[in-house]
This record gives sequence, C-alpha cells and structure tokens, in this order.
Amino acid sequence: NWSSEGRFNRYAADIERSSYAVPLLIDLLRALNAAGLKPDLLGHSMGARLVLTAVTALCPEPAPLAAELILVAPDVSSGAGNDDFGQMLTRGVRCARRATVYASDNDLALMTSASFHGGVPRAGQTPVENLRYAGGQVDLVDATLGPGDPSGHAYFVFAYEALTDLMWVLGGASLARRAGPD
Repeated sequence: NWSSEGRFNRYAADIERSSYAVPLLIDLLRALNAAGLKPDLLGHSMGARLVLTAVTALCPEPAPLAAELILVAPDVSSGAGNDDFGQMLTRGVRCARRATVYASDNDLALMTSASFHGGVPRAGQTPVENLRYAGGQVDLVDATLGPGDPSGHAYFVFAYEALTDLMWVLGGASLARRAGPD
C-alpha cells in the first residue's frame, strides 16, 4: 500500500510517491520467504509496477518467491518500443507459481493515464500483445464486459464475476476450469 492523493491533478505526484513503497515490499517479501511463506501478491493499477519491481529485484533467477501473482488493471506502459510491462512480466512470472492479468478496454483511468503518458497504452487496457514475453505462463482475463464502477477501474471490487474469479485463482483453479461451463 502507498499513499495516493487520489486526485486527477496529483497523478504525477502519485507516480513518484508510489516508488517509496518498493523497498518496504522487498523487506516484507524477504521476511515472509525467510519464514518459509510464499504469499499471494495482488497489484492494482500503479501497484502492479510496485509488485513487479519488488518481485524482479528479489528474484534474478527463476525461484518460488510468491504463490499467485495477480495484476489487475496494471498502469504500466505496454506500447511498441515502450513496453515496461512485457519486460517486467517476463522476469516476474518466473518467480511465482502462476500469474494472472485482468484487463478492460473500458477502463477510463487507464485511458487517462495513457493520455498523460503521451499516448503510450497501459497494460491494463489491452495487454494481449505483451503476453508474448511471458511464454504462455500468464492467465489473461478480459474484464471489458464485466460490470463495475463508473470509471471501469475497480471492477475487481464491484463485479461479482471478477471477485468469483479471484476466489478461484487464489484457490489454485486453472484458467480452463474457471472458464468452463461449471
């Protein structure tokens, strides 16, 4: 967690402040792993960069650092020639049992972020192209048609379908089982 001001006109300050949480998350992950625990990690929006930064800093070689790596509406660049998400995900996915990315084309906050970043798309909008780096080790969930909040950015909290899927992810269910007819 980090201290966002939660205001549109303070977005740049939020980006800068979010990096302050990375060393704290690294320390927490070290302590949990020293105790033999492999936590589930969920990063939402800018928090996805924090999680990926911490995981990749601690895991230069493939190793079990986390159980589930869940990235919801990642506010990380994913454009051609500016693909931080793909690069970070490639390294980070090796350090978890599984990674799941939730994305929505209807996410107004990420549309605004893309505009703020000079038109560079954000991974939480349409990350399909970026998953080529992960070698198929990532479950992609398209939440575009799911109900949620008016901004389309907090669907994982407000949509029953997203919450149910998260429950199954945390329970270890495969994407095929979660998407099946049952």
